[in-house]
Amino acid sequence: MRSSRRHEAQADYIGARLCLRAAYDPNGLIDFLQSISSHQSGVERVFATHPPGRERVEATRLRVRELESTDYESLIRLTRSLQQRHHLARAARFAALAAERFPRETEPPALLKQIEQQRCNPVATQPLQPVRLAVDVQAKVQAEATGVRADAVKLYAAERKLRAGLADFYEDRQIANALQAAQIFSPELTDDGYMVTLARAYMVLARAKREAMRQGEVMVRATSVRQGWDRIAADLTCDKEFSCATAKEAELQQAELQCASAIFLAEARPAVQSATAAVEASARQCRELTVATRMLSAAFLALVASGEDQLGHINFAAFMLLQTDIAVAESRIRRSEKASEKALQAILEQHIRAMQVAMTSLHATSGPSLRELDLQLVGQRLCVDAAEVRAAAENATLGEATAKLLNKQVQPPGLQALQTKDCLLRIAYLDLAAERP
Repeated sequence: MRSSRRHEAQADYIGARLCLRAAYDPNGLIDFLQSISSHQSGVERVFATHPPGRERVEATRLRVRELESTDYESLIRLTRSLQQRHHLARAARFAALAAERFPRETEPPALLKQIEQQRCNPVATQPLQPVRLAVDVQAKVQAEATGVRADAVKLYAAERKLRAGLADFYEDRQIANALQAAQIFSPELTDDGYMVTLARAYMVLARAKREAMRQGEVMVRATSVRQGWDRIAADLTCDKEFSCATAKEAELQQAELQCASAIFLAEARPAVQSATAAVEASARQCRELTVATRMLSAAFLALVASGEDQLGHINFAAFMLLQTDIAVAESRIRRSEKASEKALQAILEQHIRAMQVAMTSLHATSGPSLRELDLQLVGQRLCVDAAEVRAAAENATLGEATAKLLNKQVQPPGLQALQTKDCLLRIAYLDLAAERP
């Protein structure tokens, strides 16, 4: 065990080093490890093949800092790569870091100055002009935001119920896994019917785990939908002032803001209510998973022969009597899979729409100086030219234009396509948000 953990720690270090040398931000590895880290009990720490989550994250963070302090060439290469990909805020941070860690080098200060010039506002010399919603529209948005928050309370309650259901499922699944691992097989046992039934029980338990992970995804997306619409409301109701070179630019900025507010008024509450229904459906299916897992635990427990004289043997007859229970458990999980697939598809559609509106509101409330950078970032993320993004956004919002381009790229339609679109839209939104102060 110790050897395997040491190998995993070495793999984390090599991964961070390869990221930096390949001009990728190694801090992304830290974010990834934080997302998969979990609290481990004392028994789990003893038998774990990977280092504990928190220790693994901290160790990787120290290694990344060490690499950033010693590998000058890779740090400059990463800075230039980020600059070319229009991630100017992160490029400026790494250029400043290189200037601080390597004060004798002349390239980092020059690179930092170049990036700052690239980020500067081309219309900063123009007088500031207020860009805000009309008073009556702002009042409507604020009233709708109050209703959204009220609906979000119900969604949060449904999320807590699903989270508790998943916790119960994983407790029962650990029992089933322990009973499964504790079996002692007789080498003379060759009955085909027994082996088929045992394999079926194993597969049903694996399907239950996969289904629980899908329901967990529903819960995570629902939380993002709830928080996303609340953040959109905050963006729309906050007064902004921008430097606009022409009156046309100011009118365009105002029109985008009005469009984002209209979408919010029409879609925010229905989206939160739809997400609530999806989470409640997943919570019901989670109970089905828990019942099915308990039935499998009973089947695995029946394998253990009772009595001192039967120690080390399998209670084959008792296990075969539970074939019906295994079939019922499989049927429950199959029904849960069909229902939760619909719930996941519904929540993904709502999350994709929320991401579109979030991108639009961010674009509309950030001023014209960032307009071209937004197009460059979206184009870079979707592997298309900024001109193509600009053309798609002429008669649509930036979020809708991004989704339109994704629809062309991600085929055929289905659950996996929705998951891909959702992931790319979220990354594009985070790219835009990272460039804001």
